[in-house]
Amino acid sequence: MEELVYNTTHSLIEQSRSARFTSHLTNADGFGVGWYGTADLPGVYRSIAPAWSDRNLQSLCAQIESPLFLAYVRATTGTPVQQTNCHPFHHGRWLSVHNGFIDRYARLRRDRMLAVDSSRRPAAAMGSTRRCR
Repeated sequence: MEELVYNTTHSLIEQSRSARFTSHLTNADGFGVGWYGTADLPGVYRSIAPAWSDRNLQSLCAQIESPLFLAYVRATTGTPVQQTNCHPFHHGRWLSVHNGFIDRYARLRRDRMLAVDSSRRPAAAMGSTRRCR
């Protein structure tokens, strides 16, 4: 993980410091990594801090070797800076991230929530990482 997150020209850390192709100057509203290793479930580490300032991230990336991982930096588009909004999301063995902005989300949220299976709705409504499948 260290090679791609820290040591390449366009590393995730470099992208978090200098967001060249967006309206934000930095991606400083949190980050996350998720990886598949020897355990049955994936590992996940997330924070609301900027990725470049987290020494735990650097230490983890230097130690974790995985053939499959996700890494993500975040610049909020109006949603709160809180850990439940930091990717990757996980549900069982699944990890997921998304990238984008939904215009008029507050107006659309109710209909989107009602489209979620009722057995999963309480977790989704509370911002749980269990909301993704």
